[in-house]
Amino acid sequence: MLTFNNKIVLSNDKWIEKPELVLPPATIRLRYASGTTPTFSKGTAVCVDEANNVWDLTYNNYNWSNLLRGHSNLIEVIGGNLQSVTHCDSLFFNCTSLKKVGKFTNTSQLQIISQLFQYDSNLEHVELFDTSNAISFNQMFYECTSLETTPAFDASNGVYMVLMYAGCTSLKKVPLLLTGKADEVTGMFVDCYNVESGALALYQQLSSQSPAISKHGSCFGNCGRDTVTGAAELAQIPQDWQTGA
Repeated sequence: MLTFNNKIVLSNDKWIEKPELVLPPATIRLRYASGTTPTFSKGTAVCVDEANNVWDLTYNNYNWSNLLRGHSNLIEVIGGNLQSVTHCDSLFFNCTSLKKVGKFTNTSQLQIISQLFQYDSNLEHVELFDTSNAISFNQMFYECTSLETTPAFDASNGVYMVLMYAGCTSLKKVPLLLTGKADEVTGMFVDCYNVESGALALYQQLSSQSPAISKHGSCFGNCGRDTVTGAAELAQIPQDWQTGA
């Protein structure tokens, strides 16, 4: 049996819909490494699948900052219902075994998602979720060194994007984020050495913004330096967007 685009392929080549994950409000479903027992300092946790070490954590609070910080045995976020949650900064900070993040729903009230996945060095996949109300994206993917691609998040209300993807050394494409109110993008893609494309398109979008961005030093510093196509794009980006504070 195979899965593809939220569908299941049966052996007789018939398709059936894979059921959507439905969770109660303010609940997140998590999978931990086999043989480990997670410790939660806040909220109520229930093991819903002992064989696969899957837990549902419910925390009825608007502020989820640092809620799972340092959970080094967390390997997957299966999904979450973030209804009424506004702050998710550092939610998965330094979750060094986290590889995959599934779909978040009811995220329209999110405001702060800075450092959301910072130092998650094994992170490979993140599903697109609604970030249209978020203001701060600072260091969201800072040093996620295994990440090759990310969705083009809606950052139309994002003001702060400092070091958002800095040090993502495996990133291959700069996503064309939806922006419009950005003011600080310092070091946004600094040291993303292996980018092959996308930097020039995002630079053109950011640099044409009105009012103009006030802080953009090192936004694309070394971005794409180690690829032929990336270096060619970098050569077309002004130096003040590559160096400085």
